[in-house]
Amino acid sequence: MRLIPLLLTALLLAACNQQVKTSSKPAPPPLDPPADGPITWTYDHDSGRLVLWMKEAAAGLELNIYIEDLEGQHRTQWYGIAPYDVQSNPARWPIKSLYGNEGYIIHYALDTTWDKRYGGRKFYWKYRYKTSTQQEPWQFEAPVGPVTFQVIDRFPWEEPGQTISPRDVSIRDSLDTGPIIKPFLGCLQENLDEYRSRGLYAFSAHTTAIQWFDEPVSKPGYPSFTYQWIWSDGIYDGFIGTTVPDGTYLADPRPQPLQKIAALDNRLHRQIVVAYAEGTGPFPHAWEKRYWRLAGRGFGAFEQPDGSVKCEFGEWRLDEVTDPDLIAWMDSWRTTKRSQPPYDSPVDPRLIPQGW
Repeated sequence: MRLIPLLLTALLLAACNQQVKTSSKPAPPPLDPPADGPITWTYDHDSGRLVLWMKEAAAGLELNIYIEDLEGQHRTQWYGIAPYDVQSNPARWPIKSLYGNEGYIIHYALDTTWDKRYGGRKFYWKYRYKTSTQQEPWQFEAPVGPVTFQVIDRFPWEEPGQTISPRDVSIRDSLDTGPIIKPFLGCLQENLDEYRSRGLYAFSAHTTAIQWFDEPVSKPGYPSFTYQWIWSDGIYDGFIGTTVPDGTYLADPRPQPLQKIAALDNRLHRQIVVAYAEGTGPFPHAWEKRYWRLAGRGFGAFEQPDGSVKCEFGEWRLDEVTDPDLIAWMDSWRTTKRSQPPYDSPVDPRLIPQGW
């Protein structure tokens, strides 16, 4: 009978030893997400949409997407992509929402997986993108060239010791330099749909900060508008004001253009777009409540003897309006019920960039 207690003791000791061995087994090293970027990019010219999804090796990361110009002077947040936007259910973004035809894509990502498979770390990517839109079908390529990939200690919107997800509404658009950057331009040889007509396709996208209908902590009933006013060939041409990311066509693609510059009219044009974000949402940003000027010249579309279309994309410049008198002039009509200068009125010479 004494053998039974001895046998139980031996079994208990063996179990304890096995537990020690199991607990001492080192945890597997954290996974690294793809160094060449967390997203797969494609483009569908028939629909005019970018089709994109999270790579399987980046599943579970929460991230945001910024667009930056080649010079690194202007940057704005693009649409967000959700962790569940996978290849079988991808995100689809209109290519016109792309800020400029060439620049950089920037990602900030946070490991929010239940098992912390990426070590609970924060990541950063930056790589070039490029479009080819003079000929059809249009092409989109990303990444182009080398990719910068880093593990970072904190995001630019965090204080030391903080962790704020890239998808948190409080930091959306916090790294923007303004509500717009340079426009998206393309050339079409035939009519594709209501807003993609033969000729020059030109669209200036704008961003908006979190609005009252997105987030309950803001003041209900006070949407924060972003505006764009246009002067075409020296004459005022209308405006758009929205509380969601949108923009304005610079060359009107409609069969009967309502704006002064048609998609195809065999002329070169000049244009000035002024953008302003009201900044009345719950999370104010430094780029709001300021005027930004986008100026373009030498763009247009021409029908060729063989029936094809040749497009000139021209030259574009973006800067902030800082002249106090000019700001006061724009405030004088922006703050009225009309919200804009009179139609067909000439552009104020002070809005024309020096040397243009």
